[in-house]
Order: sequence, then C-alpha cells, then structure tokens
Amino acid sequence: MLPCKTSEILICFADRSESQVIRRIRPDLRLLHTGMGQENAKNALAKHLLSNSPAVIVSSGFAGGLNPSLTKGTVLFESETIFFPPQSLGPLSLTKGTFHSAEKVATTIEEKSALWQSTQCDAIEMESFAIKAIADSEGIPFLSLRVISDSAEEPLPLDFNQIMTPRMRISFPKLAWHLMKRPQLIPRLLRFNQSVKYVANQLATAVSALIPEQNANISRDYETH
Repeated sequence: MLPCKTSEILICFADRSESQVIRRIRPDLRLLHTGMGQENAKNALAKHLLSNSPAVIVSSGFAGGLNPSLTKGTVLFESETIFFPPQSLGPLSLTKGTFHSAEKVATTIEEKSALWQSTQCDAIEMESFAIKAIADSEGIPFLSLRVISDSAEEPLPLDFNQIMTPRMRISFPKLAWHLMKRPQLIPRLLRFNQSVKYVANQLATAVSALIPEQNANISRDYETH
C-alpha cells in the first residue's frame, strides 16, 4: 500500500479509456489525463505541478508485453523510490517488472521480439519515462503501475501509428478510412476492444487494492490535452 493519503497521490493516464473502470469504482482518486506520448505527458504534468503538490506520482494505464512469459492482464510495477515488502501486498497480484518508454506503438510480434532482445524490458509504453523524469527533478516518489493489454505473442489488430495525429491522438477519420480499405480488420478490432475491458478491470482491481479508500470525497479529473 502506498504510504500517504489518497488525496496526495496523483495517477497519470494517457487516455480516459484506460481509467474509466477505475474512475467508476474509485471516485476518490486524483487522476491526470495527459494524452499519449512523452511530449504530451511531460507538458501535462509540468503544467499540473505549477498549482499542485502531490506526495506520490503514479504512471498508470496499458502496456504492451515484451517478455514472452507475461500474459495479458498481468499487472506490473516498477519504482526506484517506493518499495513493497512481499507481505505488504497480501493477496494482491502484482509482478515486479521493467518498462521501455517508446515514441510509437509496437504493433507486431516481430517488433515486440526485437525490443525484448534489445532492451530486456518486460513491457512497452509511451509516457512513464517523461513522467519519471519530472517526478525525479521535483523529488517526488514515482511508481509505474501498468497492465499488459497485449502479450508479446499477440499482434495489435491494426497499426495504430498510422491513424495518429501529429499530437498523438487517434484520428477517427483516419481510422474509418483504414477500416473501409481493410474491413477484415473490424472483427479483430472488436475482439481487442473486448479484451481491453478485461485488462482495465484487472488494473482497476490492483490500483484499488494498492490505494485504500479513505473517504467518499469525489476528486477532479484533470484534462490537459
């Protein structure tokens, strides 16, 4: 369990799709939605810290698996400043791991395999490096806590890099055009969306157990992109 009040913990997510389950079951948590990618994460957190002083910063959300031994739904954590003695976690299912922060989404099995060989990191995501750098510069304890949304042996249903805007948002016109040209991708995308609900629940369960509810006050979501 994190050693501070719930109101002093800031949890950063790239997008509301990653946090919607957590928000539903834990309205007391303080969430910052940064947008995807390191630049958006850096700018959003820096702006937030101008008027807020969290005691702990958590980078949370989805991550792609690189370590072939990790299955979809595994919740990984990594921190240089926060330590969890095994007995403190009780029945909570968390796996200690390492994260590679990338500039783009790894979409194929081949890409993931190459990254696993070159980085030896367990999972890939896009924001934690920038968030950690700011937390370190401010002397704020930092924790990465993410769930594997797609395993190392599972390709994503489409190349999400092709449908991103320059500001790292999904372009729905680009998505629609992409699916019109390749309608066979639609069933894959629907199955992936279903699996996302499962992993979001896994992450929400872990976050809720790690950060005990202390009061019923409803905290704001901070939207900066």
